[in-house]
Amino acid sequence: MNWNFNFPRGYSYTMGLLLHHGMVGVDTLPLKPIFPRVYPFTQMVNRVLLDQIDPFHYTLCCEPIADILKLPSTRKSFGEVAEERAHEMKAYDGPLYIMYSGGVDSSSAVVAFLRTWSPEELKRVHILASHHSVSEFPELWNVIVDKFKGRILPSFRHIEYYCDRGYVVTGEHGDQLFGSDIIRNIFHMHGDEAIHQPWQQVMPGIYAKIFPPEIVGGFLTRYEQTLSACPFPIRTSFDWIWWFNFTNKWQHVKYRLLSNKPWRNARESFKKIKHFYDTPGWQRWSLDNHDKKIGKLYESYKLAAKEYIVGATGFSDYIRKPKVGSLFQIWRCTGFYEATDTSFKHLTREEALEYVR
Repeated sequence: MNWNFNFPRGYSYTMGLLLHHGMVGVDTLPLKPIFPRVYPFTQMVNRVLLDQIDPFHYTLCCEPIADILKLPSTRKSFGEVAEERAHEMKAYDGPLYIMYSGGVDSSSAVVAFLRTWSPEELKRVHILASHHSVSEFPELWNVIVDKFKGRILPSFRHIEYYCDRGYVVTGEHGDQLFGSDIIRNIFHMHGDEAIHQPWQQVMPGIYAKIFPPEIVGGFLTRYEQTLSACPFPIRTSFDWIWWFNFTNKWQHVKYRLLSNKPWRNARESFKKIKHFYDTPGWQRWSLDNHDKKIGKLYESYKLAAKEYIVGATGFSDYIRKPKVGSLFQIWRCTGFYEATDTSFKHLTREEALEYVR
């Protein structure tokens, strides 16, 4: 997709440092005292961004949210956007390797490919999977075995191996479009009814289980200041966790595969990774279709995607599939880099802290 926006230069890497793993204390970073004294790099950098005057001038697919809102409102269904995305991926010249976990996001992508690519075109599409991929959605797995026979490969090999041979397609950013895995915490602590209760009643208790209790109030007050930028009111606990994930973790999720050792040539290889849901069009869909993300029950999370899968495959039981963390089940690495800078150079812990200072 070519969006004719004159996005401000420099916003692509406002974060300044793509941090991934390691622990830092608040004394080493320019943070307010309300934040945890020890927190993973993965989240710490996103919190730093909230210290800016305009918290949305950082990357949502490298565009500030104000520019995403300039896109025409979409009345397209989830399936229409998914199939448009799969169709446009025909433009990538060479083999495509789909990281398939069996979860909702990667299953939707595979279904979209099956519905838009001819059998001849699918001959250059491969599936990267593990045994977890089979057990999470066995019905679709039987279809995959039939349609991609001879082109099913192990996902535990480092992703750069496949980048060297073609393009890797992931289901990343599905959670940012639909909500957050924090939905599990809400359900397990308070049940289905809490999903649509006022966030002011639910989220303090949820965050008290995640953060040190003394910073929960400050954290909520801090991020509440961003709610006015949403084009519709943030009222419920589900609204809150979606908004936080959508505005606060896009860049982190976009680049987090870089944290896994070893990369030989991260700058060039990463160009070959194509996240299925990483487009302004998908982000606009998320803003225009908030009512299609979840029903009344926890099991309906990612409702529009599940309805698309069921409608295309007939596997009706999938509509009740619970949220499961999938990516870590199909990915294996030999360790983690402390940090990666905007030149895709991997940094030591000391270099990372000096960069931030």
